[in-house]
Amino acid sequence: MSETNSKKAKQTRVVPSPVGQLTILSRKVAKGLEDGGTAAGIRFATSEEIFAKIGELTAAESDYQGILASKSKNLIPALKAADATGRKFIMDAKHVLSLPLGDKWNQGWAEVAFLNDNLQCPSTVVERLATIEGIAKYFAKYPAYENVPQKITAAQATGVAKALSDAHDALDRYDADRKELRKAREKALTSLRKAINGVIAEARRRLPIDSPLWDTFGVTAPKPRAPRPRKEKVAKAPKSARPTSPAATTDRSAENAETKVELPA
Repeated sequence: MSETNSKKAKQTRVVPSPVGQLTILSRKVAKGLEDGGTAAGIRFATSEEIFAKIGELTAAESDYQGILASKSKNLIPALKAADATGRKFIMDAKHVLSLPLGDKWNQGWAEVAFLNDNLQCPSTVVERLATIEGIAKYFAKYPAYENVPQKITAAQATGVAKALSDAHDALDRYDADRKELRKAREKALTSLRKAINGVIAEARRRLPIDSPLWDTFGVTAPKPRAPRPRKEKVAKAPKSARPTSPAATTDRSAENAETKVELPA
């Protein structure tokens, strides 16, 4: 990791990730800006902007946690209740219709949406919903077969089917809604974290190390930089002044002697 990236990573770690911890730190930073940070020249964000971002994150977090809780507290119980009502209605309607259609499956039962050559209650929510809707259409077509005192009617079947369909669709929409609310939460979280990081980074440049505002910000003051040791330069001797080894001198003398030529007299 380069020195620049290392510094950025250290600055990022100043701001905590959990929403609760970030909110606490953000309130301290906003207070620090009010108590003198802005007067000291910190302009990256104002206390009003910080508090506004805290409000946005708090609302987004509440919505996200709410939908997470709704699945187990509301959506699943609602579907189970609507499905139980639907199962009972199917069995009661089958009992009422067994008088005109018989108690064994035949082609007449197919018109009621009892498929697969049997009169058993369908095994899935989607199939049970289709059967209830089929019963509603059948009673609407043959109102004489309705049993009003027992509330086995087309209108009752339509209401049961709607309740089951709504509960089923709500659970189906859960994942999409959860993803959207999580995206909104992450956006608010990133916006606040960026503002706090910016304020703290600017405070490091503008505030003295012993400023009381560091305690107000809730951030440890930067440590004073230790002076870098100075490297002493060793002067190099010029080439003409460099000592020559005796062996090298002897070799050069012998070389000159070998190349010397005697001229005739």
